[in-house]
Amino acid sequence: MNTSFCTPPHEESYSNLSQPRWSVDRSETLVKTRDGMGMRTYLALPRGRGPFPTVLVRSPYPFPDPPTAGYEFYAQRGYAVVVQHVRGRYGSEGDWLPYFNEGRDGYDTVEWVVRQPWSNGKVGMLGGSYVGWTQVATALEGHPALKAIVPHASPYPPIPSIGASGGTFLFHQVPLWAAAVHGSVRNDISQMPWDRILWSLPVLEILDHEIGTSWYRLCVESYRELQSRFFAEADFSRIPPVQCIAGWHDHILHDTLDLYSRVREGRLIVGPWSHGDYGRTVGDLDFGNEVGSLDELQQVQSLRWLDFYLKDIDTGLASEPPVRIFVMGRNRWRFEREWPPARAVSTEFFLHSKGAAHTARGVGYLSTECPEDEPPDCFVYDPSDPVPTLGGANSGPCGDAGLRRGPVDQRAAEARPDVLVYRSEILTQELEVTGPVSIILYITTDVPDTDFTAKLVDVYPDGRAMGVQDGILRCRFRESFEDERLMEPGKVYEIRIELPPTSMVFLKGHRIGLDVSSSNFPRFDRNLNTGADNERTTAFTIAHQIVYHDRHRPSRLILPVISMEG
Repeated sequence: MNTSFCTPPHEESYSNLSQPRWSVDRSETLVKTRDGMGMRTYLALPRGRGPFPTVLVRSPYPFPDPPTAGYEFYAQRGYAVVVQHVRGRYGSEGDWLPYFNEGRDGYDTVEWVVRQPWSNGKVGMLGGSYVGWTQVATALEGHPALKAIVPHASPYPPIPSIGASGGTFLFHQVPLWAAAVHGSVRNDISQMPWDRILWSLPVLEILDHEIGTSWYRLCVESYRELQSRFFAEADFSRIPPVQCIAGWHDHILHDTLDLYSRVREGRLIVGPWSHGDYGRTVGDLDFGNEVGSLDELQQVQSLRWLDFYLKDIDTGLASEPPVRIFVMGRNRWRFEREWPPARAVSTEFFLHSKGAAHTARGVGYLSTECPEDEPPDCFVYDPSDPVPTLGGANSGPCGDAGLRRGPVDQRAAEARPDVLVYRSEILTQELEVTGPVSIILYITTDVPDTDFTAKLVDVYPDGRAMGVQDGILRCRFRESFEDERLMEPGKVYEIRIELPPTSMVFLKGHRIGLDVSSSNFPRFDRNLNTGADNERTTAFTIAHQIVYHDRHRPSRLILPVISMEG
């Protein structure tokens, strides 16, 4: 009997939560940090006898009017609510250098909270994206009063999360976010000439001249050094119980899963969402009513976590498995006892063709049978004509170059001659894939450095090819991200492309698809194929790519397959 998972509880399990019994009083104050900077801070306090536990939110983004409006749900339920603009933003003093001051300033704010007469000495934090990072940074400082955090889609570690994937940069995301938060306020980026900006070379000029964010140049140039320093200094044993929330189509999914794996006590919730979008429809797909909403996350799941750790209320958490995932395709929530599921079986699907896998009209196919002697597939990658991004884990849109999020039909990209397309046979029964996905390719190129991309695709009976996950590898980082090695033209290399994890049921009558190319722009920055620093050069050259799939060089897709039995 399979005991590795169970179904979610009925709604009555959530009834023992704090109820809205309090009116709310609002006020504003200035909280001083250890270096004398004043942080603009807003309070929403329950009207009545305290003291109360506190919910703290620290953000670089604008608040509504009143600033505490988005969190008074908690004040009505007996929590003191403290929302604060981070250093250098919207009236808080000092200069804002993203990521670097959030730990100390957060610690100082927690210390201020516990000294207030309305505080009972217990503090929790919540919020999403950068607001999630302010929680992690504060938690790593180790204040004993911080009892629980609830980061949604939190970038972690902060610098490379925004910038790096397979050794490339999340190119669309970098200038989009940098432009939005440049200066002391959030900017209107909808009118910026994004088509011109994103195609400009060299890449670092975009940040300096088009957007003016010199601080982001530091992040781009030094992210590996900053990452090493972050992990060297981080003491994860200091982090209190953390409820990690993420989406399968969020560019920060990997960060959330990594954070969950490092904390000593945590819970993980992963839905079908994209970054900051918690609706039932993502991209071209409607995942149904069971998805829930942001309100459900805040008013049920986050409240359960805070009630349990800040009020000692039995909210049912102790009796639940720690992982709750949304299984796409079947469109149902399910509990797991660990992540990734230990019962998943690593299953190899080998690439095959007669040397003509170009486009969806080609003869590329996937099979669990290892190939014999087969001719390789070849294509040309031209950095001046990259494969356009169609959906995926994007944060767009921005202007004319806006990118759609989540699962989007890939047929337009698959019609290009620089995209290799492989398909399984039509499935005669459902096949569940839950966990990390990877692709091993045996490749040759005629340039010193280039990229290879891979997309996992769900092919519908009507021909739609819906993206599930995608990944990329900058080949100079094929050994590791700390060890750059250029390639010898003409030499065969084995490379591994890691795709973000997923939980997806390929339904009966569908096919599993894999698309291979060398670009996905502007989601990822273009490799200019010269071997020089792609962020600093304008020169580029065309690459001639070869993908082998024979008995000695068995290129393959590796899927974590969950048995449908039990």
